[in-house]
This record gives sequence, C-alpha cells and structure tokens, in this order.
Amino acid sequence: MSADGSLLSISISVDYPALPGALRDVRLAIQPGEMFGLVGQSGSGKSTLALAVLGLLSGRGGRVRGSIRFQGQELASERDSFWRKLRGRQIAFVPQSSISALNPALTLHAHFREAWRAHQFGKPDPALLRELMESVSLPGQTAFLERHPAELSVGQGQRVLIALALLHRPALIVADEPTSALDVITQSEILALFRSLNRRFGTAMLFISHDLMSVGALCNRIGILSEGELVECGEAAQILLSPQHEYSRKLLSALPRALHPADLESAG
Repeated sequence: MSADGSLLSISISVDYPALPGALRDVRLAIQPGEMFGLVGQSGSGKSTLALAVLGLLSGRGGRVRGSIRFQGQELASERDSFWRKLRGRQIAFVPQSSISALNPALTLHAHFREAWRAHQFGKPDPALLRELMESVSLPGQTAFLERHPAELSVGQGQRVLIALALLHRPALIVADEPTSALDVITQSEILALFRSLNRRFGTAMLFISHDLMSVGALCNRIGILSEGELVECGEAAQILLSPQHEYSRKLLSALPRALHPADLESAG
C-alpha cells in the first residue's frame, strides 16, 4: 500500500495530440475495499481517467504527466510489458457493453480459459469457474459455459464480464459505465451484484458513470469531474445532500426527483 494506506493514489494530467489538457491535475485516492464513484457528463474525461489507471492511454495517443501509485508502486513510468502483467490480475476492467467486449466466435468457457492463460499456467479449475459464475448469479454448469455470447441476454453478458474481471481476484476493478446499456431493472440488479461482491471479496472499485443516482446508491465516496477537472470529492451523502461546487449542484438538480436521506442508506 501507499504510505497513506491508499490502494490507488493518482495525481495526473493527460494530453492528447489534438486535445491538450484532457485531464488537468486530477488528484484522488481509493482505499482498499472502497467503492469510489466518478461522475461527469460525456466529454468530461471519465474514460480518459479509466484508461490512465489501466495503462491503456498510449494506444490512444494519450500522454500521462504525474503519478499513478498502486499498492505503493509507481506505475506512470512503467513499460507496456509491465502493465500487461498487472492488468487483469491486480487491476481488472468491466467495460460498458458485453456485445462489443466478448468475442462472438468463442464460447464462455473459452473466454475464461484465455483470460486465465494471460496470467496463469494450465486451465482454470472447474470448481473455481462454477463458484465464480454462481457468485454473479449465473449457472456454473458446463452446458451454460459452452454457450456463445449471442445466446445471452444483455444482463447475462454483463454478469459474464464481471465474472471475468473477478477471475484472478484483483485488488481493484475499474468499471466504466457498466450499467448504461441496461434496462432499469437489470441495472438495479447489477448494482446490487457489485455491492454484494464488494462485501464478499473486499475488492475495491472505481465506478465511472454519468448517473449520479446510481453512483450515490453504490459508492462510499464520489468525485465530480467536469471538463477535465475534479471539481469536488467527498462522502456520498455529503455530495448528494450538500454539494459545494456549482457543477455538482447542477448535476443534482438534473435528477428526476429530489433525493431524500433515506435514499442514501446504501451509500455509506
């Protein structure tokens, strides 16, 4: 861990060739086992921050300036080969859409085998896969694992992505808009699943979304990102009940109904 006990501590700016200052002096820390939510509109820099934490910005032409410390180790200056060993094993990713993330030509079983071989020898233990699938409320039997992505509902596909992220028991999961493609009922189920998995495995999460209501229901703390700057950061209840920044108040006022303190029971 970092000297202050943080699992992840970042202090970065990010530039693209055509967009200097995509992120400007963004500073935040995530504690072990913490659910941290990052909220902002499209174009605010949320996905850029996610790519920086995953070591994937160079492939998009981005350049990171500053520090990314994970478990006490500085990552910002590490080579791609180091990131490949870390990514998926210690820092995992849940993307927005299973339709674009899963290979339609591969069975679910093949997805898990390939994800396993990226960091381990041999094949994953069938008992481990069964336990993993059941932990995300999916069947762990061979018949289900031999399905292809096209045979899954959208909600099932998203649960498979979460199971893949958990395969190596990472310390941190970065989830970038993981519920935006889901209907309201399935979205609620996935949020409940994230909450349950956090309690069961103690996995920390950086949950990125434009949906302040969902983030407030799931996360311990919230950061508000606007035009590449982190304009406010604090406990979920404080952000939702008494936002300090004008942009945070604007996001809150855009919610379809006023929030009541009872809505915050699961936020912290």
